[in-house]
Amino acid sequence: MGEWMDVNGEAIYGTTAGPIQDAPWGRTTQKDGKVYLHVFDWPQGELVVGGLAPAPERAYMLTSSGTVPLPLKAAAEGAVITLPDQPAFAASTVIALE
Repeated sequence: MGEWMDVNGEAIYGTTAGPIQDAPWGRTTQKDGKVYLHVFDWPQGELVVGGLAPAPERAYMLTSSGTVPLPLKAAAEGAVITLPDQPAFAASTVIALE
């Protein structure tokens, strides 16, 4: 738990509930122009995130070795994030959107 908090604390401390709750993949928090996706159920391939305004311009995964940029594109159904095969943390991986 300590390692997870060291990496993902920014997505917890000082945040409020994000714009998306009860998504099939997880929950969100937000602060300072960022939305944090807390992904509990890691999908394969792409993660589609609808309901964000304005649309995010940048996506990156928080990992123990720093941030990892993730490809992001806009689609009719929302922001589409291309994911790596494995999450950074099995229980909950955080993706930041700016």
